[in-house]
Amino acid sequence: NLAQPCLIVLDDYHLIENDSIHQAIHLLLSHLPRPISLLLLSRADPPFPLGRWRANGDLLELRAADLKFQPTELAHFFAGAALGPEQLHQLHQRTEGWPAGLQLAALALENSVDPAGFIAAFSGSNRFVLDYLLEEVLQGLPPDVRQFLLDTALLPQFNAPLCDAALERTNSASLLRDLERRNLFLIPLDQQRDWYRYHHLFADLLRSQLVPEAEAQRRAVHRRAAAWLAAHNRPETAVYHALQAADYDEAARLITGPALAASARSEVLTLRRWHEAFPAEFLSQNPLLALHFGVNFALNGRWSEAEALLEQIEAARSRLPMGSYLLWRYLMSHQLAAAGDWAELLASATASAEREPLAAMVLGLLLGMRGETTAALGWLDQAINLGTISGSELAITARVHRCRLLVQAGDYQAAWELGQSLLQLLPAAQPLTQLIRLTLGQIALDRLDLDTATTHLEAALSLAQRTGLLAGSLSGA
Repeated sequence: NLAQPCLIVLDDYHLIENDSIHQAIHLLLSHLPRPISLLLLSRADPPFPLGRWRANGDLLELRAADLKFQPTELAHFFAGAALGPEQLHQLHQRTEGWPAGLQLAALALENSVDPAGFIAAFSGSNRFVLDYLLEEVLQGLPPDVRQFLLDTALLPQFNAPLCDAALERTNSASLLRDLERRNLFLIPLDQQRDWYRYHHLFADLLRSQLVPEAEAQRRAVHRRAAAWLAAHNRPETAVYHALQAADYDEAARLITGPALAASARSEVLTLRRWHEAFPAEFLSQNPLLALHFGVNFALNGRWSEAEALLEQIEAARSRLPMGSYLLWRYLMSHQLAAAGDWAELLASATASAEREPLAAMVLGLLLGMRGETTAALGWLDQAINLGTISGSELAITARVHRCRLLVQAGDYQAAWELGQSLLQLLPAAQPLTQLIRLTLGQIALDRLDLDTATTHLEAALSLAQRTGLLAGSLSGA
């Protein structure tokens, strides 16, 4: 007989563990008269038939993703804090719009004499965030769940099989479901809810709890994670864990192995992080690894990094794979520019081109630069055939250069068709994609198709601005 709508609020419902109470609340919800609604606040899903209620339109949900601040909302929230756009952007990235984290940041900023410095250092180890999370989250968890959180904090991304392998356990799937049910800052990375990561601030907190005495144990976790990821075709993440484990031999094996050795496979910043993670002494004793870094730095237009490796690579040339070394020589030809060097490079490439796909490609590029287009196309075809037989991604690289040489030969239609097919194969943010975009833009310009030319050339320019990639480093231009 209520004349006005009535709202019943139950806060902190996740603290209830008594099944009798759950049953009583469920019964109440099943018989609530229309003017009455129940607002239930909980960190975990209650044991009610949420799916049925959701399907019937009887359930309104506000979850973490709905509550997080968007950039414009964050700017309004900190309107009185005199923060610039870059500082607001950093704060949004670090907190991911998490309201509690933003409120704690606001409290800290009130007493900060250096707001920019505070935001740059703001993390899960900040004492405001640390105190809150320790009190509100970690201390109330069962010991096995708390230990699982601390162990998995070493993994930037994870699924149940990876956790089982890295942590030597068999119940990771159920623990991950439990963490998600508890809303413990677990963020799904795919629609299937297979891969996860922790909220950045929460991950910082977990890692801050790791004790130095357990360093050997942590390295073992990283080593097992690297092995599992390498076996499941995730070589870049495997390299990260191998380096964290200080297993430099395994990291070098992965970097120079077939999964990652293809030209320009990894991003420039990733390459630099890997290069900097190796001790100088280890690098000096591994010319093949130095050659890999040198070639990829040159392919990405990072000449200063490539030139720093020049002396070591040249000193070890007799112990290096001929094809890779020839590509290095070609890419660094502006540094080895004497006429004798060109003649030597051409002779070396010719001697190996029948059996080495890289040598065949380098020979094709050299002949193309000399204007011998027909012969150059023939050697690029040889590189494509050899690369296809061996299953090497070099076959795609050679096809990219074939596309550019077809333009040089005046066969625009064949170049256009090849370029369009390559765009379907190549990732968007790769130097080879930039080359294809530039080539297609050039063809469109020659056809006076200005709209198409603009589309391709702007895409190439955007890639160059985002990554610093230089197309000329791949084309010999």
